[in-house]
Amino acid sequence: MSANVKLSELRCIGWTIWDPIGLIGHVNLGTGGGPVDEYDGYLLAAAGKLGRGVTVDEVADYLASSETDRMGLTGSPTLLSRAHATAEAIAGLMAAAQ
Repeated sequence: MSANVKLSELRCIGWTIWDPIGLIGHVNLGTGGGPVDEYDGYLLAAAGKLGRGVTVDEVADYLASSETDRMGLTGSPTLLSRAHATAEAIAGLMAAAQ
């Protein structure tokens, strides 16, 4: 991951685009209220993968499988589109930070 990418920026992407559990109504990203770190591990892993040259599609697959396999959620109709949009947004953030 680029040293110029801030965790707060990753969180913004994770909460506004991905949010697999649907917790956005229970967090305040500006003040840190609620479980703001809920998705940090997944977002940091996704950014790390992109930083190592893993493709956006592969990172989207990682996020989708994280949602179904690691979190144990059933696949929603928006699963793949949210995962792909999240991976693309992280890639764009990293490109802009270089």
